[in-house]
Amino acid sequence: MNRKKETNPKCYKCGKPCEYNAWQFCPFCGAKLADHELPKKTRRRRNTKGYGTAFYNTSKKMWEAKLKGKYLGRYHTEKEAWDAVDNEIRRQKAISNAPLKKCTLEEIYELWLEEYTARATDTSVKDDRKLNMSSVKDMVNAWKYFPNNLRKTPIIDLTASKLNEALLNAQSQNRSTAVFQKVKTLCHHLCNYALGENLINVDYASKLTLPDEKKDAKTVEPKCKFTSEELEVMWNNCYADDVKSVLIMCYMGWRPTELCNLKVSNVNFEDNTITGGIKTAAGKNRKVPIPNRLIPLVKELCSKNETFLIQTNPGKANSPIDRSNYSRDWFHPAMRRIEILKDEVDDSGKVIRRDHHVKPSSGRKNCASMYRSAGVPEWIIIKIMGHVEIDTTDTYYVQADLQDLRSAVNMIDYNDDIKFDEKNGK
Repeated sequence: MNRKKETNPKCYKCGKPCEYNAWQFCPFCGAKLADHELPKKTRRRRNTKGYGTAFYNTSKKMWEAKLKGKYLGRYHTEKEAWDAVDNEIRRQKAISNAPLKKCTLEEIYELWLEEYTARATDTSVKDDRKLNMSSVKDMVNAWKYFPNNLRKTPIIDLTASKLNEALLNAQSQNRSTAVFQKVKTLCHHLCNYALGENLINVDYASKLTLPDEKKDAKTVEPKCKFTSEELEVMWNNCYADDVKSVLIMCYMGWRPTELCNLKVSNVNFEDNTITGGIKTAAGKNRKVPIPNRLIPLVKELCSKNETFLIQTNPGKANSPIDRSNYSRDWFHPAMRRIEILKDEVDDSGKVIRRDHHVKPSSGRKNCASMYRSAGVPEWIIIKIMGHVEIDTTDTYYVQADLQDLRSAVNMIDYNDDIKFDEKNGK
């Protein structure tokens, strides 16, 4: 039997390897080895099979615990790691001793949610695999679509068709595809948990298919561009900085995030251009000319702010405003102030329904639609919008007004010789 060759013990003085039994003095430093006993080699006791293990991760500098290939987490001390192994063993024994017919899907969900929440609140995990509480909230919300009869189903009677009832319930409530995906993700978590506990033998969630998203046209509000009347209202109120920012997006095609990150140094009044852009290679550092009507508005913004073109908090002049903060603090208050967004309120003044028919990205749709209607060449439009192909602009940004459609149908050359007989209808 081949054994691993043991390394020689080290000298107590110089630390170099030497044989205590063969030499009386160290061949490197001459220290007398007879006065010092050979250090005893201790061998770590091997745990019983299936008991689990706790080991020290040198890269993370923390103790980690595992049980039957299941990762339990990271801990600061060895005692905490072994305690986690003992608790997991006691928990698994409690589940294995319980009758399987009495173990329902709801009980599996409660056990899994306790472990899932513990992983999300574990402060010792600092890598990208760490969960957050938003993931826990998504799973809790997805559990609401599980019917009561499905929750009370014994785990041994679980099938893919029964799990599909949760998806059908979400579809009956006209939910989006994102909700369907979260419900299916929760089914995967529950099936994987049951597989690890030897309660089922098949991952039924893998056999689920997402239903088609069904939306009611009466309840869905389309996100449209600004109308010509709404643009006129904004021009009448262009003295406000928040309205200026919306007009800049409508006529220059900046994304809301790009507008928030534009610096005063990016504005060049010699050739009246603004350089900026993010997201794609075609959109980064693109130079967009300033329309003549917008030049006074841009100059006024540059005179008020030092670092960024859009600045809300004077105390944070060196940091740009976030897109969500811009939407909440600038865009929506401005649109409600000039009555472009009109919320429904009751007699007491309480808001019943918010109006969201336009949003910050609507200005970018206005820019693409106006340039397309004006007959601007395609290669110029994609340069201004920061796109590679005109198909992207036409698919996601260009929206035709009723006036554009009316002009198009009137461009047809009718034959004047053919006259309509109103009396006979011919």
